[in-house]
Amino acid sequence: MKKFCVYASLLTALFLGLFSVSCCCDSSADTYSEAEMLVFSQAIASSSAAEMGKVLEILPGRSTRSIPPIHNVPVKIQSNDEVLTLSFQYRGDSCPIEIGETYLFTGEMFESSAFFTKTMWVKESLQTIVRNELNVRKSDLKKFELSVKQVLPEKIEKYQNPYGNGVFEFTLKNNSDKNIHCPGNNASFQSVLRVIVNETTYQFPKPEDRVCDTLKPGESKTYTVNTLLLEGMTWPKGGARVYFTFVLEPFKPVTSFFYYYSKLHDPMLPASSKK
Repeated sequence: MKKFCVYASLLTALFLGLFSVSCCCDSSADTYSEAEMLVFSQAIASSSAAEMGKVLEILPGRSTRSIPPIHNVPVKIQSNDEVLTLSFQYRGDSCPIEIGETYLFTGEMFESSAFFTKTMWVKESLQTIVRNELNVRKSDLKKFELSVKQVLPEKIEKYQNPYGNGVFEFTLKNNSDKNIHCPGNNASFQSVLRVIVNETTYQFPKPEDRVCDTLKPGESKTYTVNTLLLEGMTWPKGGARVYFTFVLEPFKPVTSFFYYYSKLHDPMLPASSKK
C-alpha cells in the first residue's frame, strides 16, 4: 500500500498555505480569530464562484409565487476599484443584505455565468484578509484545472437516460510550472471527492488501498466516477434531474447533472442503497 497520506497532507498544506499567506498581510489581527477566518476560507474553497464587496444597490428582479417566495435580483457591489453586478438569489420576504454593508457572496458557476445564493457579512477587520484569500484563490486556480463531463452509455433509452447513468469523467490538468501530486486511480480520486446535492454533502466508499501519482507541468489525468455509488444519497422517485457540485480541494469546484429515472436506475444502485 502506497502512502497516499502524502497526497492528503499536500492538499492540506496547500490550503493552509493559502490561509497563512493571506493572514500575514493584515495589520488588525487583534480583532478577529483564526476560527473566524477559517469559516470564510472554507466558504471560498467550497464554492465555484465567490466575490466580496460593499453593496451599492439592490435592483428590481423576479420573484416566484411559491411559499416562501424565491427572489432573483441583480446586486451592484464595490469590489476593489470596480463595480460588479451579481446575480443573487434568496428565499423569504426579507432580503438578507443591506446597502452599505460588505459581504462575501458565494455560489456556483453554470457554464460561463455565476449565480450567488449565500452571503456572509464581513466585518471591517477581516475585509483585507478575506480579499487577499480571494485573490490568492483566483490566482492559484489558474495553475490547476478540474473539469467534468457526462459519460453517455452506448445504449440510450428515450426519455430515461439522455444524459447518461450518473457516470462522469473528470480531468485534472497542471497549468503550473511545478509537479503536483494527485490521486493515482479512480478509487483514490473518489475517496477525496466531495459531492454536494441540495446543500447536503455526500462521499463515496473508502477503498482499502489509495495510491498517489504526480502530474508534471502541462500534463493531465482523467478519472471516471459513478455517482450511483454515493453513500447515503436519496434518489428521486419517478424521474428528475439531479444536480451535483463536485469539490476537490484545492481545485475550483465544478458542476454537472444527469436525469435519474427510478425504473431504469434503481436496479443499478448497490445493494446497500436498496435496503
